[in-house]
Amino acid sequence: MQEHLRRITSDEIHDNYLANRIQNELITSMAYKVKESILDSARQARYFSIILDCTADQSHKEQMSIILRFVAINEFVSIREHFVGSIVVDDSISQGLTNAFLDELQKCNLFITNCRGQGYDNGVNIKGKNFGVQQRIFDMNYIYSNTVIFSFFGT
Repeated sequence: MQEHLRRITSDEIHDNYLANRIQNELITSMAYKVKESILDSARQARYFSIILDCTADQSHKEQMSIILRFVAINEFVSIREHFVGSIVVDDSISQGLTNAFLDELQKCNLFITNCRGQGYDNGVNIKGKNFGVQQRIFDMNYIYSNTVIFSFFGT
């Protein structure tokens, strides 16, 4: 490494991978591959649980962290829990948080109807008994499952 750095600083070579832009591109590419691998595993498992948490970052922008939990069946059966990202949310009321989460879930090609569990912090907009994100997602799953059952039985 020292020899490589010496050659760069003495202009013996001009192409290197030490520039911030190149490093950021490499990190972004690797992160994309890791995230896709996690999402592929979650899609194969079909059913998953979510853990959401909101907090303000250093610039006081509200961010929602998304964690997926699912059972992976490969050689062994294992419970997997993966951080899949955080998204900046402009609207921190429950409807805005729900919409932001559903948009992100759609980008990940996962379906809310396969969500079988939810975990949240105690924030009222997230966990609110009647109108929080938790209740809204529960209601979506309830309405969908009853629609499927009724259409299955022809009513």
